[in-house]
Amino acid sequence: MKVLLVADVGRTDYGFYHVGDEAMFYETVRWYSKNRPLYAIGALSRSTTRKNLRVKEYQHLSFPPQDWTARKYLFKLIIKNLLFKFTGIIKFNSVELNFVQLVQKYDLIHFCGGGNFYSISVSWLYYAFYIIFLGKIYGKTTILTSQTIGPFRGIDKIFVPIFLNMPKLIGVREPSDDITLYKHRVIRPKVISMIDKAYTLPSIKSTLVVQTKKTKIGLSLHRWQGVEDNMINIVLKALNEIAKTKDIEVFIIPHIIVKADNDWDNLYMSQIISKLNKQIKVKIVKYSDLTKSKNEPACLVKHITSKMDVLISSRYHGLVFALSENVPCMSFSMGEYYKSKNEKALKFWYGERYSDYIFSLENYNPTLFTKKLNSILEDLPKQKLDLKVANQKLSSSKSIFNLQGVLEITKC
Repeated sequence: MKVLLVADVGRTDYGFYHVGDEAMFYETVRWYSKNRPLYAIGALSRSTTRKNLRVKEYQHLSFPPQDWTARKYLFKLIIKNLLFKFTGIIKFNSVELNFVQLVQKYDLIHFCGGGNFYSISVSWLYYAFYIIFLGKIYGKTTILTSQTIGPFRGIDKIFVPIFLNMPKLIGVREPSDDITLYKHRVIRPKVISMIDKAYTLPSIKSTLVVQTKKTKIGLSLHRWQGVEDNMINIVLKALNEIAKTKDIEVFIIPHIIVKADNDWDNLYMSQIISKLNKQIKVKIVKYSDLTKSKNEPACLVKHITSKMDVLISSRYHGLVFALSENVPCMSFSMGEYYKSKNEKALKFWYGERYSDYIFSLENYNPTLFTKKLNSILEDLPKQKLDLKVANQKLSSSKSIFNLQGVLEITKC
């Protein structure tokens, strides 16, 4: 069996590494290596940099970044493939032909999370549609796991049911009683509820967190257009207020890391650091901290997160890392995408109590956020015990839905 993994992963020249996407990819490769050692594993990536994994990497086919140009390019490629398959006429350029021949070499196409199916990134969406189409036309089995589906806008809503009805199985990161995929008229694939694959990612010990009596509060925040100022001000006010009665230590834990530590997540969170009360100790997790060893950076981020007393996170995988390690969280609702995504993550652990752990940034109410965060800190032993019980239930249920079960369903 030859498996081609598809994800929006791979480091760039300036070191770009998306912790959550890489975590799902790494854990999927690790599972195949352990449980299907005879399978040949290939992967589509931004770069060919994983020398330590049992995987043959290929670079993604470049799709135009402009929305309408990407849509047009997809349908040009579809026409070229139909001509090629049914008439033998080759209209591809050399790069396009090599890509088609690459996909033809594999038996199973596995979208393993990383690069979601939504209109926020149209270029990736239509590139993913193209790979699904190639799988269909050339008789390959296609599965999607650890997925968030939607939201979709405009003309994309028309094409979603066409292409997403082609795979054999879709695993969505939503509790079974809360699956929303069907509203997009996706009815043909087997649809399963599953917890994110990074749930089982190993936590590799790091020396970055020193044991002290201080209350450790982790921040994994990122900029989101329209609410970026609200998030900064609400978290800043809460930390300064809590520091009046508690001895706290703040850890800046980025989920996008780059060689320049004053960029992306760390740049955004620096707006909080600069205005914190001076008595609050701050530890910034830097690129060098996560890349100086041969360990997978995502595993180190998960370990650092596991040492927090509480995590404040806008990052989805910040929630997954923390909650899987019995660390309570405060998360954020930011527009349709992150409202749905973060709520559904919390529901796996908290059920209908999830609303106690998510805060809407649409309304500016620092007092309410501080109150919610304080209630967690005042009740930490019980909060952690509740998560431990929830994790015991999750690990023994089909919510994790390991890949063995997926492959059994798809007979791969």
